[in-house]
Amino acid sequence: AHIYLHQLKDRRRYAVCFQELVEKRPEPRSYLLLGDAYMNVQEPERAIEVYETALKRNPRDGALARKIGKALTKTHHYSKAINYYESALRSGGQSFLRYDLAELHLKLKQYGKSERTLKSALEQQKSTDLASLIDRVRFLVLFARVYEQRGDSQKAIESLRSAKETQATVLSRTEVEQPEELSDQKTLMANICCQMADQAKGAREFDSAVLLTKKL
Repeated sequence: AHIYLHQLKDRRRYAVCFQELVEKRPEPRSYLLLGDAYMNVQEPERAIEVYETALKRNPRDGALARKIGKALTKTHHYSKAINYYESALRSGGQSFLRYDLAELHLKLKQYGKSERTLKSALEQQKSTDLASLIDRVRFLVLFARVYEQRGDSQKAIESLRSAKETQATVLSRTEVEQPEELSDQKTLMANICCQMADQAKGAREFDSAVLLTKKL
């Protein structure tokens, strides 16, 4: 399949490889691979059909719901994508679905709905394990984007400040628990500082902007 797609540039034969896999092994994993293949060759409508078949076989699979939501968003079926995310969350979906839903609301300029989704995500975070802290940073950074687009630079800065404080904890714990991920987490901290500097300049807080830039 890799050869067909990347060397021979034959998208049809690439997809056929996964169609044959589904015929021989009609299980959720095979349907998932076929759906991914359709997405790779820019056929999201066919991908959605396959993902939905897989989801019927495994209705509590949050990762599948996420793939369907992203495919629906790509085809501009925004309302249906929102329904998928909300249905998956009612079934006990993972936090990444709340992030995707909030991001979609933001894309549609539904700022209030995006804000409520993010607030709900943060309120439901009870764990202090590393993965939960990483999720918290992502939520806070997205919160800042919501406030920025609403024109509330002060709240955007406050959200980024909270993200920066949490990310400092993430860095110290990553160094011990997942040292192979430390470089990526340092990059994220730099990005947060850059965003804070941009917000500070927009609010004419030039001293703060300079200080944040020096920390990069």
